[in-house]
Amino acid sequence: ALNQLALKKQYDTRALFIGALGILERTHGSEAFELLPALGNLARWAQIFQQWESLETSLLRMIAIREKTQGEDHPDLGWELHNLGKFYVSQKRWAVAEPRLEKSLLILEKKLGWNHASLLPVLDNLVVVRTQLKRHGAAEQTARRALQIRESQLGETHPDVASTLDSLAS
Repeated sequence: ALNQLALKKQYDTRALFIGALGILERTHGSEAFELLPALGNLARWAQIFQQWESLETSLLRMIAIREKTQGEDHPDLGWELHNLGKFYVSQKRWAVAEPRLEKSLLILEKKLGWNHASLLPVLDNLVVVRTQLKRHGAAEQTARRALQIRESQLGETHPDVASTLDSLAS
């Protein structure tokens, strides 16, 4: 009975998110910037409940809206692309993840600079993807860049530097 109640609550929450999204679509249109919070809530719901198709659909739609409303070089688009790439990494869809992560990195580099610590999650995911695709030279180059950023931002004795050195050695 408890499992049935939890399942009902799970889908009631989803229905509320979809209802909110529907109202916003009718009010603002299907490609409006105002839809992003509702789509973000739906994406978080899908991630929590491991509804992967719904998560991917929400992320793709958020990216399309950001491209249309904010342009192709906006940093928020960079982070949305990173989220999509990270999702594909979690699904072991390496070849699909790589171009999203690369585009994310290009957008964020323009805004933050080449050596910004905020790029590290994107670089770390690219290391994983390139290693899995057996593109070891590119993976090494990316890991070395992450190491350089971590050393310059955190110091050579920081635990995150050690983790990056271990990744590089692997």
